[in-house]
Parts: sequence; C-alpha cells; structure tokens
Amino acid sequence: MGRAVILNSRQSLRPHGGEEWIRRTVEAVALVKQQGNSLSVSEGTKPWEIVLTLASDSNIPINLYCHESDKSLSSDKIIVQFGIDNENLSLHPVKSDYKSFPNNRDRAIVNDAGIIIPVSIRPGGNLEELIDNARESGKNVIEDFRVTYKIPKSNAKTKIDKSRINPEIDTLLKDHIIHWTKTPNGPWPDETLYDYYHAILKSQQQYPRTAFETLKNILRNKIIFTSVKHYRAAYPAVAFSETSPSEAADLMKWRARFREMTFEPYGIAIPIDVAENLKISRAIYGEPEVYELLSPKNRPFFQPVSAKSWWLPEKEWRHIGNFNLDEVDNDRIVAIAMTPEESTKLASEVGIRAVSYYE
Repeated sequence: MGRAVILNSRQSLRPHGGEEWIRRTVEAVALVKQQGNSLSVSEGTKPWEIVLTLASDSNIPINLYCHESDKSLSSDKIIVQFGIDNENLSLHPVKSDYKSFPNNRDRAIVNDAGIIIPVSIRPGGNLEELIDNARESGKNVIEDFRVTYKIPKSNAKTKIDKSRINPEIDTLLKDHIIHWTKTPNGPWPDETLYDYYHAILKSQQQYPRTAFETLKNILRNKIIFTSVKHYRAAYPAVAFSETSPSEAADLMKWRARFREMTFEPYGIAIPIDVAENLKISRAIYGEPEVYELLSPKNRPFFQPVSAKSWWLPEKEWRHIGNFNLDEVDNDRIVAIAMTPEESTKLASEVGIRAVSYYE
C-alpha cells in the first residue's frame, strides 16, 4: 500500500461544491481509493477536512499528521467528528512550535508520502516548493487533477441597505425581543464536521450554511444553542435584543477579527411578556469591576462595557443555557427573513408567522 497526499492551498472561507478545486479533489480521492493507497491528511482547515470527509466515505486508511501536543485530542476529534474507524487511523505527531507547525506539518506529509497529488496550489507558496522538491527527488507527482489557483474571495460580508427596511417592521415587532442569527463559518452547534462538509460537497453554487438556512435549522429543531464565544465560559447563553429592528441595522457590522458579521437580518422574535416568564432577563452592563459586586444569581447576566466594547445599544436580554422554542406557543413566535420571498418561503416550510426585514 502506497501513501498518497492530496494538496490544496488556502481556499475560500465559505466554499460550495460547485468550486472546481472541490470537484477535482473528489476525483483525486477516488483515484487513491482505486489504487488501494492510504491518505496522509491533517485537520483544522477546510481543504484538509474535506479530504478527511471523502476518505471517511471511501473507507480509506488515514495517516493523520498533528502537533505532538495534540495527538490525543486530534485522534478523538477525527474519530467522533468524521466517523473514521480507529483501525483505519494512524497518528503521526509532528514536533514543532505552534507558529511553525503548518509549514513543518506540510513538509513532513510530503516527505513521507510516495504519491503527491496537487489540486489547487498557490503559485510561489510553500506547497509549490514542496511539490517541486518531491518531483526532483523522483517521487510520483500526479498532475491530472491540478486546476488554476484562484485567490480566495471575501464573500462573507452582508451590506445592509437602510433605504429598503420594511417601514412596518418596528410596529409589527413592538414589545418583542429578537434573537438575531448569522452565517457561520463552520458547522451548526448540533452538527458534526462530517455532516457539515457533506452539505458543502452536495451544494451547487452557494455555501449551504447561510443565515437563512441557519434560521430554518433553528426553527425546524426548535432549539437555540448557547454560545460561549463572547460570554464567560461558566455562563453560556442565548442572546436576544430589545433594540428595534430598524435600529439594529447599525449593529449589523463586519467583524474582521472573527471573519463574520455580528449578526444579519434573520431572527426569531418573541414577546417580552413571554420572555420574562421563561427566565430571559435583561443584561446588566457595567465596568469590569462591577462583576465582583454582583450576586451569584445576577453574574450570568453581566456584560462588561468599555471604550473598546460598547454594547449598550444592543439592549441585550439573555437566557442562560440552551433555549427551547417548544416552550413558546407557535402563534407567539415571529420569524424574520431578509426579503419578502424568503419570509413567505419560511412561513410555508416551518409553519410559523414570518415577516421580512426589507419591504
């Protein structure tokens, strides 16, 4: 059995199955399977994890390269998240500091492999040099699947057109609080990486985890999962906002640090009187030192504010723990989609009243 590696440089943040590099990667994995070889891979980036998904589907033996300090975590993640049989998994820890790990890992993978299959390779990059060296050393470099590398586009920003906001939406949702959602760069909270990448592989011309699809998933499953991303780890929460929908447009911003929007014009609104009965309470804003003065009961609702993190305009309400929508009668829930077409489709698919953010 030979050891093969399929190489792709960095790709778009939110890919879809119609992209040429994905189609050709699928074909390359099929060749590895046909020839009875194993696949050398890593994890943590979309190109590597798409290969992992395809390898899992094809029951191809996996040589997993990981940082020496993460070998147990990486092994558990691959087995659980990608459904790979432990007997099909061989660990190859790479000794390296974390900053240099990506380059050292790639070098180790290519050096150990006998079959190199480049697909989408950035000209002048580290992978191109490794492939050239492998070819010069006499290794089998298969060029049948190579495509022209395309610089990843920033396709993640959503521009809000205030002139199109539905003039009736503030009145329709008066005395409501809203859980706004957005397009995630990875899987939904209730989704494995295997299922996430399968959705990408099956998609055609659109990333399958848009804010609209995310909203539909929440409404279908009747649960809003907590986040610890911007909260204290001990108090994962579901956030709602009392800010009117039209004013919320000013809060829908691109956050370069996280490579995502704060939120998009897709959400779930529930009346304030319902919220109060379901232990959803207003956030307590204050300087960081105020936290120590709060009672244990109130600490989960504390949100620090400073010149760098001014969250008061959000008028946040918070539910500690996952929020079960089954606790709210359907006729008290209002879903928000960006366009009239989407709101009509949403109401039809999930059986809940829906309004559009744009007129």
